[in-house]
Amino acid sequence: MSREFEGGTIVRTLLVFLVLMASITASGATVTVILKGVKSDDGKLYVRVVEKHVYELDEAIAVETSATIDASAGDVKIEIKNVPPGEYAVTALHDKNGNLDMDYNFLGIPKEYWGLSRDPKVSAKTRKPTWEMVKFELTEEDKTVEVKMRRLR
Repeated sequence: MSREFEGGTIVRTLLVFLVLMASITASGATVTVILKGVKSDDGKLYVRVVEKHVYELDEAIAVETSATIDASAGDVKIEIKNVPPGEYAVTALHDKNGNLDMDYNFLGIPKEYWGLSRDPKVSAKTRKPTWEMVKFELTEEDKTVEVKMRRLR
């Protein structure tokens, strides 16, 4: 065997090892989100499992930990797979009109149903709950999070 061939074999073996390690590292826990009290079959349900910086910025990102499904009245179960361990919050929106955004009335009060993990108390006065009110810890173990769908009136 020539040295060049041995080096190529080593490089190929190293690449296979790195690909295998990346696939192992990419796996994580499954977060099962149960949306409690979806009011109708209209529109879509958007669920995100987000980290603190995403929650605080309120950015519509975190595609790898999101799910969109057709709405269904009642309690709806959605699974988000391969979420790495860490601190997260769940945000949910029932977008009845399908415009991909939360709709508000002229006072700035949401017109569509939404929900957050840990079901924090929210009012027009308190506005958006803090991270401490919505966060949960995710380990390597799968986790179920119930989210009550609500609307301010």
